[in-house]
Amino acid sequence: DTLPVTSADDGQGKSARDGLAMDAEALHAARRARRVAKKPLQNVSDIHPLDPTDPGWIKASVFFGLDCGLVSRLRRRGAERKIFCVSEQVVEFLESRSPFKMRVISAGVRVLEQMGPIREGGAVPAWRLAHEGLPVLLQHGLRRYIALCRGLFIQLLCQHKLEITEVVKAVQSNNAKGLAELCTSGAAATVSELGGVGVIPGSIAVTMLPEAGEKHAPQLAVAALLSSKGLELFVPRNEATALLESMELEARTMAILGGSGSGKCEAASAQCEVSSVLLEGAALTCAA
Repeated sequence: DTLPVTSADDGQGKSARDGLAMDAEALHAARRARRVAKKPLQNVSDIHPLDPTDPGWIKASVFFGLDCGLVSRLRRRGAERKIFCVSEQVVEFLESRSPFKMRVISAGVRVLEQMGPIREGGAVPAWRLAHEGLPVLLQHGLRRYIALCRGLFIQLLCQHKLEITEVVKAVQSNNAKGLAELCTSGAAATVSELGGVGVIPGSIAVTMLPEAGEKHAPQLAVAALLSSKGLELFVPRNEATALLESMELEARTMAILGGSGSGKCEAASAQCEVSSVLLEGAALTCAA
């Protein structure tokens, strides 16, 4: 005959099963600990911090006027010519160590890139600004930039270049700011001062000036190359066209939500018409 199972017997059996499960978990944990102990700790990826004494970084930070503190968030893979900026959380992850090597394909946003390999004799090549990293660099002291009025900014996006005479005239009429700081003479009053060595050539950021009634300038910035001949946009055409479409949509939205003031509506509508014409021209250029 089968003896009846009491609640006390059932409790003892459950405790025994729990004890066996705990022993098994402890055994597995001990085995994992032994395996980990046999493997030396290593960096989780091959993306390393940028050396503050790196000649390339020193040259770039001085040329662009970047904050020295930014280097703590800059990363580079080996001898690559690209430099990326990462967040503080990503810094903690990349600086951690693990018994297992992880494959980190990319981290952060590209901010700087060398224009060619290191030349003979150890000469460090020039650097250019990465379009996608401009917001970060502008927040960390970037001084090589020029601000244009909305019309000139749209014209640069459409035509991909501006003659230096156009930029100088815009400075004289307060439709552009920042050119004087990019000249060796420190002044941009006449075109003659901008010939030859007048302009410090190289990569710059182009931003927008706030329009009348705006407290803050639009958060738009594009990369360009400055020379004694003028400004040349350094942004893919499809991205330039996308920016134009975004600006046109914003202008149309402002025209709708601009209130009952007829003057505001007419000004916004005029901006829409100008943007549409320039956008169509840009689309035709891209198609060609």
